[in-house]
This record gives sequence, structure tokens and C-alpha cells, in this order.
Amino acid sequence: MKLRSFLRQTRRYGGDIRTTLFVFGLFALILYQMSMTAEHASKERAAQQPASGLPVADCVPDAAPQIAQVLRVVDGDTLRVALDGAEYSVRYIGMDTPENTKTREYYGQEASERNAELVRGGTALLYRDVSETDRYGRLLRYVVLPDGTFVNLALVREGYANAATYPPDVSCAADFQAAEQEARENGRGLWRQP
Repeated sequence: MKLRSFLRQTRRYGGDIRTTLFVFGLFALILYQMSMTAEHASKERAAQQPASGLPVADCVPDAAPQIAQVLRVVDGDTLRVALDGAEYSVRYIGMDTPENTKTREYYGQEASERNAELVRGGTALLYRDVSETDRYGRLLRYVVLPDGTFVNLALVREGYANAATYPPDVSCAADFQAAEQEARENGRGLWRQP
């Protein structure tokens, strides 16, 4: 009934029925294509489980990443990278590992070694949340490997780090909290009973 009314209105104001149907059909086709593209993107993202079985970055803000070359691992939550022809320190967002540089804390060495296993000498995709840098001038980023492994989350889930939320960079806070809880309940890493 609404379509007939629409067509009558179109004729009343001098519109051609064929032109109206063409525009209507084109609009319907565009809507269909948009829904299929969104559905395909959703399925493709779900299928991107890395071969490593490590967590993927579903909570990371949907923006173009910075592509960096990992130069060295500083500790469990900090890297040195080459980015756009310059060298930067990158501090992982949303988590904190025990110290292993100036002071040596329990499980700091293991956290540094695991971080190195994950990222050493490879390419890293760096995603910003809200803040650009911390008070020490380090870039604040979520670090994702080309295979989709979300390094920040993997370190928390495996018990090498604890969740640490520093607003306003909180896009993945709930995921980090859940990962820490899982690591605690399963006695992984820092949470292992002696």
C-alpha cells in the first residue's frame, strides 16, 4: 500500500514511473550490497583465528594501524620499533608486566622472554586507543602481529602480565580483566602456586 501511494505521489509531481522504479531498485541494490559486505567482513574477522591459537584483537579500535618493524624488546610490556624512518619506544596499553630492567621483580625475566618470543624481529601492527604517548614519551599502543595475535592480551591471558587500566585508553579493559581472571583461576604464570 505504501509503494502505491509513493508511486502516485511521484506521478503527481511530474516524475516518470520508470525513473522512480530505477532509483528505488538502485537504492535496494545498494542496501543489499552493504548488508552483504558487513556480513562478509564479520565472518572474515571471525575466521581470522591465528595459527598460534593466541587471542585476536576484537576490542581494538577500528582504525588503520601503524606498521612497525620490531627492533628489540625492552621488557615484558615495552618495545623499540622502527616506524616511518624513526625509532620509538612503544608501551603496551592495558596491561603491566613485572619489571626486568633497573629492578628485577618476580616473573619479570619470564615476561620479557615471552614478549620476545612473540614479537622479536618481526612486523607489528600498532593501534592507538585515545592517548598518543605516556608521560615518558613512549607511544601507547595495542600491538597485533600480522597473523592476528593480540600481544597485549596474550601476555595477560598466559599470566605474564596483569590487567592495568589507565583512562582514557580503556577500549580493551574488559577483555584484559577477563583474561587476568582466567589466568588466575588456571594458575598460569604470575598466578602459579609455588
